Amino acid sequence: MSDAGIWVALLLGHLLGDFVFQPKAWVEERNNLRFRAPALYFHGLVHGLLAALAIASADALWALPVVLVTHVLIDGAKSTFAPRGAFSFVVDQLLHLAVLIGVGLGAELRVPDLIPLGFSPETAMLYVFFGLFLTRPSGFFIQELLDSLGTVDKAPEESIRRTGFWIGALERLLIFFFVISGSLASIGFLLAAKSVFRFGDLRESQDRMRTEYVLLGTLLSFGLALGASALCLYLSSLWNKVG
Repeated sequence: MSDAGIWVALLLGHLLGDFVFQPKAWVEERNNLRFRAPALYFHGLVHGLLAALAIASADALWALPVVLVTHVLIDGAKSTFAPRGAFSFVVDQLLHLAVLIGVGLGAELRVPDLIPLGFSPETAMLYVFFGLFLTRPSGFFIQELLDSLGTVDKAPEESIRRTGFWIGALERLLIFFFVISGSLASIGFLLAAKSVFRFGDLRESQDRMRTEYVLLGTLLSFGLALGASALCLYLSSLWNKVG
C-alpha cells in the first residue's frame, strides 16, 4: 500500500478516536481539570493504539508513545489556553494532522489489496474516512462555527439543535452517496425536499436569528458535503491512475 494509504488509515483512526471512542464525559473532565484529568491520558492512549493498528507492521509500536504524548500535549494545551470555538477546533485538528503525517512518513503499511471487492485498501479507507468525516466531525465543526458567529444566544433550543445535528449528518451522507454514485440530480431533489419541509417553520417563525441559523447551517452542511465528496472522488481517481 502507498504512503497515501498509510495516512488515510491514520486519519481514519484519528476520527474514530476523537469522535466515536471519546465519551462526552471525557471532554468535560478534560475541560475542567486540564492536564490533571485522567480522561485526557486515556484519550491519548486510545489514539496511540489506533495509530499503531493503522500502521499494521511488526515495528508499529513506536507510533503508540509518539501519538499518545503529542495528543495529550495538544489537547491539554487547548483546554488550558484556548477558548472554545471554531478557530481553536481547526488549529487543534491541524496540529494532530501534522503529527499523523509525520508518523505516516516514517511507516510502511503492508496489506493485500481487496481484490474480491474490486478496489484497493486506499480506496476503501478513503470512502470510509470521508463518510465518517461527514457525520459527527463535520456536524461538530458546523455547530462550533455557528456558535462563534454569535448565533448561540438566540439559537433554537438544545433538543432542536441535537435533532438538527443528526439530520445534517444524514443529509451529508446522502449527498456523499449521490456524488460518488453519479446521481447529482438527486442532490437537487434533496435540497428541494428540505426546503419544502423547512418553509412552513421559517415562514411562521418571527425570530429572524432562528431563520438565519437554519439557513446558514443548511448552506454550510451542503457546501461541506459537496466539497468533501468532490475531494474524495479526486483522490480516488488520482490513486487509481498512479496504481
